[in-house]
Amino acid sequence: MAKSGWEKWKNKKKREAKSKVKKSHWGYFAVAVLCLAAGLAAGYFGARTLSADDAFELKGEKVTEFASAQTVEYSDEGIVYRFLGKDLSQEVKITTNMEKQADGKYTGTVDEETELYIIYEATEGRCKGMTLYRVFRMQEAEVN
Repeated sequence: MAKSGWEKWKNKKKREAKSKVKKSHWGYFAVAVLCLAAGLAAGYFGARTLSADDAFELKGEKVTEFASAQTVEYSDEGIVYRFLGKDLSQEVKITTNMEKQADGKYTGTVDEETELYIIYEATEGRCKGMTLYRVFRMQEAEVN
């Protein structure tokens, strides 16, 4: 069976395309690899620069221990939460088993069975879902 004119033309174009690909200079490939590497490096260092000051940490003590049972009145020092240069400290969900007073202080009674806590959970940014804990508890009795 003889090939039609369309098939001959199509095969000719395929051969021409393959020969052009074979004639491509190796320098084009090297330039493409260098551009890719430069783009990856710029993205990496740009992201590091933008997020250099990011933080999600407690101000003050994480754990406070008491020698005897007592009522605790705590004025919250809060947290530091920055993401991409923006202060997100107000976007943190606070959960506690202490009572919050009108003046912003937390109160509760620490004894051998009760441990007081304040939990800070990030609701936005890179640390979304992460939690920090502040705990008030009795010291463990030393056994001799």
